[in-house]
Amino acid sequence: MNTQAPHEIRATTVLPAQREDVELHTADGLTLVGELALPVGPDGAPRTPSASLLTFHPLPTHGGFMDSHVYRKAAWRLPAMADLAVLRFNTRGTSSPRGTSEGAFDGGEGERYDVAAAVELAEFRELPSPWLVGWSFGTELILKHGADPAITGAILLSPPLHRATDADLDRWAEFGKPLVVVVPELDDYLRPDEARRRFARVPQAEVIGVDGAKHLWVGEAAVRRVLDEIVGHVLPDHPLPLPTHWDGPLA
Repeated sequence: MNTQAPHEIRATTVLPAQREDVELHTADGLTLVGELALPVGPDGAPRTPSASLLTFHPLPTHGGFMDSHVYRKAAWRLPAMADLAVLRFNTRGTSSPRGTSEGAFDGGEGERYDVAAAVELAEFRELPSPWLVGWSFGTELILKHGADPAITGAILLSPPLHRATDADLDRWAEFGKPLVVVVPELDDYLRPDEARRRFARVPQAEVIGVDGAKHLWVGEAAVRRVLDEIVGHVLPDHPLPLPTHWDGPLA
């Protein structure tokens, strides 16, 4: 019988998962580096996830990379807490402790091939119900290049709508798949009321304003809210909020 007290889930807590280094190969000949985290059973063997998250990081010229904190915590927690697969990777020219992806930052244009490579990896690995999750610059990549028939839907965190245009929004409206837009009340670029106005041209878009939050989702309360929103939309029947303690072994 396990008599150990549950572990409080803190910023550095890593829960069990199978984590493997992966490479993504783009149609224009680049190799991108990343990590795939998969849920495991009690025996430590990987099991089929209930759904999958393909994540796209913030602007690499301003410090964004696959380890940006919301995604790092998603990969550390969600395979165990919500039975989700989490793919993180560096877009072209981006570096992290995992390594450097080939190529050079292209302002969101050449990155179309990076988006396609992530979707192709999910197809190759037979990851179920793939959802695209973008944060800041990553939302621009999704809006511009992510309307792929293979995906289930998309979640946007702090979309600035700097590079994505009304034409991109109209393409998503025609695409018809779910689009969840999570907007901090105190965002530096796009706040909830303006986001609702801009995304009104996408009938299936759901805009969610988060009181007190800022663009970078700093602090455990902000991260927990983001992860709850992700899980609640990807797995509507999953209990929420996600637990704050873990009654089991740590990774």
